[in-house]
Amino acid sequence: MTDTRLSRQTLNALLKLLDDDEGQVASLAMEPLLSMKGIDKFIAKHQDCDNPKLRRRIHQLSNVIARRRLRDHFLSQIDNPNFSAWDAALAINVLADTRRTIDELEEQTRSLAGVLRRSKTTTAQMRSFMINQGFAVPPDFGMRFEYYTIGDVLETHAGSAVLLCLLAQRIGKLCGWPSGICMYEGRFCLLDANFNVIDVTRNWEQRRWPRDKYHMCLRKEIIACILSYLTVTAIQEGSLHELHIFASLLCDMHGQELNELPYPLGGFNIPQHARKTAQLPG
Repeated sequence: MTDTRLSRQTLNALLKLLDDDEGQVASLAMEPLLSMKGIDKFIAKHQDCDNPKLRRRIHQLSNVIARRRLRDHFLSQIDNPNFSAWDAALAINVLADTRRTIDELEEQTRSLAGVLRRSKTTTAQMRSFMINQGFAVPPDFGMRFEYYTIGDVLETHAGSAVLLCLLAQRIGKLCGWPSGICMYEGRFCLLDANFNVIDVTRNWEQRRWPRDKYHMCLRKEIIACILSYLTVTAIQEGSLHELHIFASLLCDMHGQELNELPYPLGGFNIPQHARKTAQLPG
């Protein structure tokens, strides 16, 4: 983030623009504020002001700052082998919904693992636990945001196979059940220590398959798949804001510029004001 200082006169002028009825005017006023030195103090000073419109814009500004910092942290950790696919899924969730925090999501997961209450869990016990808790890929499964965000999966117990695999893997790790994630017949599955494949999509079915029948998923492959699914979902739902978040993360992961991609992602196809709007929440 660029470190700049703004005069009191400039700050007062930008505050007036933030209070403008026209959303695009307020968005333009946010740009210099986002790179301002002391932005945290500025937000703290004005976030509880009496003007409801200005207060809402300050909260928008705060969300943008939070997302940028989360995004920078995510990208700085992507090549760190200690940054797991689970860690990435938590970060992606918080990027999509700043009302949640990573600590809250982790605590929910630990509470769930506490229900199992085992220090050394078997595959049969793990499968029974997830089934009894109602975790399943919904029969009408489609491209919906809530199927690819950990927070929603924890609340509804419905989600995509890749998120359910990550959740079960995390709970299992907390309860002494090691596992990996593999791809079998185009579906994300779990692989236990005895090389049994647990097919999440098929009600946690357990089968033993030859090694050449499944592909062990790498950490970055899983992360890229989640971001790809979310990008496609954003296109399908016409959500420009989410599209910018997930597609830009996916591009940065692979050293690619967003404007190199075809419509509706390419820079030549998205008007400048639309791209700016896409970076602002709400």
